[in-house]
Amino acid sequence: MPRRASGRRLPSQVLVETGTAEVREENLLQMTVDGWKVLLEWKGPGKPAGSIERCEGTTLVHFDLPKGPLGEYHISVQQPFIDIHRSWSGSVDCWRGSELTSIALNFSFNTAANFNLPVICNYARTGENRGVIGLIDHVTATLVNQRPLIEEPPMHLLQTRFSRQRRTGGFRETVVLCREKRHFVEAIRRVMKLCRQRQGIKPLPAPDWARDPVWCSWYSHLYGLTQRQVEEQIPHLKRLGVRTVLLDASWFKKPHEAYHRKSGDYRAELSLFPDLPGLSRRLHSEGLKLMLWCVPHFVGVHSRKRRAMGAYCVRDGKARSYQLCPFCDESKAYARALVERVMREYELDGLKLDFLDQFGPACADPAHNHGDGNFGAAVTEFMRAVRDGILHVNPAAAIEYRISYSTLATLPFANCHRGNDAPYDADYMRRENLFLRLFCDYPSAIWNDYAYWHALEKPENISLMLGQQIFSGGVPTLSINLAQCGQAQRRIIGRWLEFYRRSRDTLARAELSVHSADSSFSDSSLQNVEKGDAFVLLAGQHVPAKINLQPGIRRAWVLNAGAEKGGEMSLVSGKSETRLRLTQRGPVLASL
Repeated sequence: MPRRASGRRLPSQVLVETGTAEVREENLLQMTVDGWKVLLEWKGPGKPAGSIERCEGTTLVHFDLPKGPLGEYHISVQQPFIDIHRSWSGSVDCWRGSELTSIALNFSFNTAANFNLPVICNYARTGENRGVIGLIDHVTATLVNQRPLIEEPPMHLLQTRFSRQRRTGGFRETVVLCREKRHFVEAIRRVMKLCRQRQGIKPLPAPDWARDPVWCSWYSHLYGLTQRQVEEQIPHLKRLGVRTVLLDASWFKKPHEAYHRKSGDYRAELSLFPDLPGLSRRLHSEGLKLMLWCVPHFVGVHSRKRRAMGAYCVRDGKARSYQLCPFCDESKAYARALVERVMREYELDGLKLDFLDQFGPACADPAHNHGDGNFGAAVTEFMRAVRDGILHVNPAAAIEYRISYSTLATLPFANCHRGNDAPYDADYMRRENLFLRLFCDYPSAIWNDYAYWHALEKPENISLMLGQQIFSGGVPTLSINLAQCGQAQRRIIGRWLEFYRRSRDTLARAELSVHSADSSFSDSSLQNVEKGDAFVLLAGQHVPAKINLQPGIRRAWVLNAGAEKGGEMSLVSGKSETRLRLTQRGPVLASL
């Protein structure tokens, strides 16, 4: 709970434009919004001002922090702990695959421009929103904490707290609150849209070809990929209608070399790829696209670039890491020149940029100009430089980010946003796609993580993995050695990719709806009212009795990927209702 500073209590003020009470103490400003408390704690002699704005079903609480020394400050929102049963958080724990689904006594996560979202939503058992709480600015590094206030009884308030640190003031912080009684996913989407509008965020449009299926070498070949093996895939890729070939973290190093130690040079390893420019030209002649893996801010100790760029790598006071310090102009210039050279030298159609959420420990090198210490802003400018370099060579390039650094703030810097590594796990792929769909939609493209399975996997599981990729809104991606894949598996792939080709443009512009009351989004749909089509994905324990679709939906494809293999359900769109019996695992078409 915010500490009440000692000292003279100043008289309450009434904000004339809102009629909302404002209570001011030394270094504590409290505002009351419809029974909720919003508090600002700060250090320094300045006196911030507060105001409130109502906007399209949301409330914006503005704090104007005056110029001068600032330091650490905290913004807290306290709401009554009534009819709250679960939480959704803007944190993706990629390497654990976990989402928050219940109220923890005390949980925290960090955010910045390049990882996570400073947003929390609390909701009722029924899935109805009980409050989306977030910050408009998604760039500045933030510690988000939520916990019940337990300092003194009775314990009846739930506090969401945002902690930030800036050296100087002279800017505005805005808290956004959405308390509309609607499904919590609809409320989150509303807040995300408002944040994007207020920050002037314009997503980088994906080229049309980036919505065609993708083949990636990662799971199928790992670090042993050769040029000959890529060439073996070409006839199968063309036959299946796969458009893009993505060579992952193996093309520039020998199999036994660690990628983070070798990163920096990014020149083809000739023992594996004797003629990478020639391979690029052949792929293009076959109507295919080529992308390569790259980490523009890694300069490994075994890289030839280390001697020139080592001084600009992060130093934590003891040693230098292999990550470039994003505050340095030299880092940005190097990264831009690097991606320009790689794009031009290998005649590329795009790059997969990895590990942009990992810039190492806080840099303490006094030789670096860290400005006002705003890490999020520095990373933003670094990503901007990389994007500009890629598009300078190829304005129609695809730029792939991964979900851990695909955020609202990074939408202008990448146009293809992918889930995290999830080999074998179709359900995790589904959840990641739907998370991205909360704030990342057309003209961006969402790419699935690359589908991979054991050679002896059951046909039903292969089919459901591919089906869930499509029905959760992702571009189908594969990481299977198609040259060694059996005919039966290739037929399954071919059927799903044909289904996707027929539905591709409708899916690209569809809007997400969630019909279940859990953070795993067990029952969801993608609906395109203009086309009149919906794609309903069932992934829970049971087939639901009813799914309500938007008015104007005339037909719906239903994919049952849940635990219950069959069942009956109703689909409702406006005044139209149809009864559906599910007896198979493939897509079932229903007319409304």
